[in-house]
Amino acid sequence: MKILVISDHLIQGGAAVACNRLCEALAVQSGVSVHRFVFNPCATPGRMGFPHTQGTGWRAESSLQAVHGAAPVSLVSRLRRGISTRRLRKLIAQFQPDVINLHNLHGFAFPISELAEILGARPIVWTLHDMWSFTGRCAYAYDCTKFIAGCDATCPTPTEYPALAPNKIAPAWAEKRAFLQGRARTAAACPSAWLAREAKRGFWSGLPVETLHNGLPLEVFFPVEKRAARAALGLPLDGLLGLAAADYLVERRKGGDMIAAALAVSARRADFGLLTMGHARGLTIEGVRMHALGFVSDDTVKRLVYSAADLLIHPAPVDNLPNTVVEALACGTPTVAFQIGGLPEMVVPGETGWLCPTLGADPLGAQLRQALDELAAGLRLSDRCRARAVAKHDAGDMAKAYLALFRQLQT
Repeated sequence: MKILVISDHLIQGGAAVACNRLCEALAVQSGVSVHRFVFNPCATPGRMGFPHTQGTGWRAESSLQAVHGAAPVSLVSRLRRGISTRRLRKLIAQFQPDVINLHNLHGFAFPISELAEILGARPIVWTLHDMWSFTGRCAYAYDCTKFIAGCDATCPTPTEYPALAPNKIAPAWAEKRAFLQGRARTAAACPSAWLAREAKRGFWSGLPVETLHNGLPLEVFFPVEKRAARAALGLPLDGLLGLAAADYLVERRKGGDMIAAALAVSARRADFGLLTMGHARGLTIEGVRMHALGFVSDDTVKRLVYSAADLLIHPAPVDNLPNTVVEALACGTPTVAFQIGGLPEMVVPGETGWLCPTLGADPLGAQLRQALDELAAGLRLSDRCRARAVAKHDAGDMAKAYLALFRQLQT
């Protein structure tokens, strides 16, 4: 089976990481060939188990950047779109894929209607990493339900990522609906049951929607003895360490506005310190020892970080099935999170962590205080966390489930 995977980025963001893990797991399956197409130029991520093609490529992008200051943005966008279109058409003609697997398309170079024409009638599985495929512009709707009847210019968050001018939101919603309603042999693969339910509330309601949990290489992410992990990272060997991990910890969607307030109340204990993995500029917590590790891309280092921590703190107010929690589980580290999105599908109270049923810094602080007290008293959840990762998030199992869905659409 020949599988073409299309997304906006190759290595930037959690969706790209999850997509790469799927591609790598598919590529080692018998009789499978995988090719990845990405719209935005990016650095080569090192050795991968599958080939990839960039929409504009480095040479074309360099030329476009050179004229960017002197040319209208619309002209640069049209040039990029033209190059990407030609490259994708050529790749499809040469590769002749049996199935198309779409991923994040927030930043891709041309309209959904044009993509539909290029892809033709081939079977499509769209892996949904958030709500974008069935909204006018947002990745997460929070409490807004406009996506059900029709997003429009009264969108409450038009400037949040991925931003879109208010007058373009209704047409974008209509274009996505037309793309999905006009297709046969098309299905959604949702990493969480929560996202599958949300998709069915939107205009995925008439199409197959499957829940296929994200997987990861369990031979890469596994528990390391805690003191050994801390020693390798130059961290204190004793005491409790929490971990906050996200690309940009201070973003509203990542809960950066709540974590500092919650910890200021709950973590006033001499034996507690906080690790941060990601861009944590602006995150300071009075009275808490901070250990900022910066952005970490190496999975072997991530394994040490998760193993060094006593718990992962995931304060996001909206989320699907975050990679950080999956990775923490595989390394035997429990999580404190809000009871939102796909988090209850990973964080099981008393087994793999603690769930806070109410959004807000104060409820989160109270839940953190309970977690730290229980850990200090000797509670250990490492074996249960690892067992859940093995049962639910094995990359090989994920690949087999996707192949079964691909074959189902081919018949």
